[in-house]
Amino acid sequence: MISKEIDTFDQMIQRDIRKLDKKNTYTKPTNLTTGEFEGLKQLEKDTNLIIKPADKGGAIVILNKEQYNQEANRLLDDLHTYTKLGRDPTERIKNIFHEYLQRGKDSDIINDNEYRYLKINFPRIPVFYYLPKVHKNKEQPPGRPIVLGIDSISCRISEYVDHLLQPLVQKTPAYLKDTITILQLIRDLKWESDYILATCDVNSLYTIIPHKAGCDAVQHFLIESGDFKTEQIQYIIEGIDLILRNNYFWYGDEFYLQCN
Repeated sequence: MISKEIDTFDQMIQRDIRKLDKKNTYTKPTNLTTGEFEGLKQLEKDTNLIIKPADKGGAIVILNKEQYNQEANRLLDDLHTYTKLGRDPTERIKNIFHEYLQRGKDSDIINDNEYRYLKINFPRIPVFYYLPKVHKNKEQPPGRPIVLGIDSISCRISEYVDHLLQPLVQKTPAYLKDTITILQLIRDLKWESDYILATCDVNSLYTIIPHKAGCDAVQHFLIESGDFKTEQIQYIIEGIDLILRNNYFWYGDEFYLQCN
């Protein structure tokens, strides 16, 4: 006689088998025709094309590789911003950051859990790419440079610094979270005929900030907050300086360093 337990187990196994059969026969719904789907697959396999999202507007941009590389090289040829390196600096920079973290742990600025999280033993090399600004030029769109630094040497230390600085940033008089915040601020403003509503844009915001001036500004607000000890402030500023001076990446078989 089959026990209730075995019978229940048998039913569970059969139910799981039926689920597997359904998964194997399931076809994900699509709004593409067969021809469109095949065309999309061909685009994906075409190594002469580069497909990127537009910098703004949510569009998809298709560029030939030569055009894409020309704009990338134009950006990277800015000698005031980037320096070409002769070899891969990963191991050297890794040792610098590991020594920095060890000193933080030895002086009790970071605890054991923070040390283990922040220390990356097998980092990925950051990769450069750009997003086409088709809203500025559809035929020859300039690029917005981006460095993909996930799992890079400094990514978690950057995350750690950001976590400490965010509360201070939100307390500064110039802080605006988003467009909704601006609308809320001007909602009760009495508009006069001689008022002018204007916006401004900073060209190359992150790369034009001098490293020393940026560190000095952060140090000022850390001291002003009164929430940090002197040795912790020095450690944070040193971390920011290390991140800025060792911001390297790879593109087209070459290594570069942001040198501002």
